[in-house]
Formats: sequence, structure tokens, C-alpha cells
Amino acid sequence: MKHFLKIACAALSMVPACAARAQCTVASSSGYSVNMRVYPEAVEPSTDDCPWGYNYRVRMRYDIAFSGSNAPASLWTLQGRVACGGAGIYFDLPNEGGSGTVVTSNSWTAMTNCATVTPNDLGCFAVEVDINGPGIPAQTVPCGFSPLPVELIAFSAETDGMQVRLEWATASERNSGHFAVERSPDAQAFEEAARVAAAGSSQSMMHYAAVDERPLPGVSYYRLRQTDLDGTVQFSQVVPVRLGRDEGWAPVPNPSTDGRFRVPADAVGGSLEVIAASGMVVSRAPVLHTDADAGPLPTGVYQVRLSSLDGLVRTARLVIQ
Repeated sequence: MKHFLKIACAALSMVPACAARAQCTVASSSGYSVNMRVYPEAVEPSTDDCPWGYNYRVRMRYDIAFSGSNAPASLWTLQGRVACGGAGIYFDLPNEGGSGTVVTSNSWTAMTNCATVTPNDLGCFAVEVDINGPGIPAQTVPCGFSPLPVELIAFSAETDGMQVRLEWATASERNSGHFAVERSPDAQAFEEAARVAAAGSSQSMMHYAAVDERPLPGVSYYRLRQTDLDGTVQFSQVVPVRLGRDEGWAPVPNPSTDGRFRVPADAVGGSLEVIAASGMVVSRAPVLHTDADAGPLPTGVYQVRLSSLDGLVRTARLVIQ
């Protein structure tokens, strides 16, 4: 069974993709707004041999859209500046909006890293946009750009026989040291299952993979722990994986008034988990006989999971009254 998580801007414990990109909105007085996302994508040096410094241009990625009513076909002015170190470098943006890339005017640096340079290396940390159009007076809009260490865009976990294969991808990295795949039986206490060296610094998409050769039986949970070269640690969201067959069963009685119910005889020797609606495991115990006791629980709906020694996993809905 494969679980795939595409990291979205709203959520997440590891750096979300949108947070690393300059974004700003300008509202007009005539009913429409201009939504802009503009950020440095790469550096284009003039040479790959630079013992005394080099000239360069910055390639800027833009996504500009009009929303609301009375949007014009084109603005009158739309251009930007990216601050790279102490230099403000200009670039033009299409007045009609859209998506694509443009390059800045030339600048110069005394650095000698032309063969490997990234926008982060040059300190390209801020973007401003000059805008003017119908209902929008001429103004300069700061679209704050804050480069973040790792831009994680995907994390997946897939069973492969009795192993679990983990894959993930990053859109960019800055001073990234390594990734550790961590697993847990309850999404609370994690242990390291595999470690993979990171790219370090990259402005292009990087793909990674690892295999957990000795996964936990039944349902377990995986996450990434990303560590920077300076020791800073960040985590991805948690992805569940189920190893073995999954069959349903029916606890009796259901609803239960005291948390007690019967389980199949072949479940004896395995384990029982009670999971709240939030996904938190609120109870875990070995199955010693067919009369199970989930303990005192608040009134509500729970998931009960039986994991047998042979890898059979059975789940059921349990109502506590």
C-alpha cells in the first residue's frame, strides 16, 4: 500500500514550498487585485572560471495573476528589483501578468564561486516590485523573500513485500546536511530507520530514496528529520504505512458502555490499539484473551485496531456510550 504526501503551503512542519517565495498582493480601487509571487530561481554567471570575481545575472521566476472584477488587460508599469548582498538589480515583468522567467540586469561580485553559485550564496534575500495601473497609483511593493533551508515538495511511503520504500523530493536546499527516516508504532515515539546524505545546496529538484528493511508489523508511521550543516533540525509531516493484510471485524457489544468488548480467538497473543478521531493512539495493550478492555474512555467514536503476530491487521469502528 502506498501513501503519498504532496507538501502544501498551509500546513507543515518542514519548510512549506510557498513560504520560501516572495508573495504580495496589491488591491486596486476599481475592484481587482494583482497577486504576485516573484523569487530568484538561479544565478547565470558570465564565466565558470573566476579567480578574481565575475559578472552575473539572476533568473527570476514570476507568477502574476489578476483576481476580482474589472481587471485590465495590462498594467502600465510592472518591474522589480532583487537585492543581492548590497546590490539592487533590476528586472522587467510583463505588464499583462502570467507565469515564466526573466533575467535581471548585470551585476558583479568579488566571490570566486561562479561554477556553483546559487541565489542564496549571493544573498539574494529581498524582492521589491514597482507597480502602476488602472486604480493602482504608482508605488513600490516589498515582496519579502526569505530563503529557507529545504523546500520539501513530496514524501511517500510504499510497502514492497516485507519492506517499506521511502521516497521524497526537494525543490531547493541550502546548507542541508542529511535526512533521517524515522518510524514509530504510534506517531509519537520515533526511532531512526535510515539515513541519507543531502545535496548540501541546490536550486534544482533533488530526488531521494531509502528502504526500511525491518519495518514494524501492522500500521506504523514515518517522517523525515532534516538536519542542516549547522545542526538545525526540521521535520516533515507523518505518513502512515500498513504492513500485512487488513481485514475488518466487528467488536461485540458495539456500542460499549464500559470499554469492554470481545475479539476473535485468533487475535490472542497480538496487540490492540484504540485510536481517537484525532488519530492519536489513546490505548495500547497486549491481547491476552478474547475479552478485551479498552479502559475508561470518554464518550465518542473510536477506531480499534487488532494486530496479530502473523502480520494480520484488523480494524473496526467502536462507539463508547
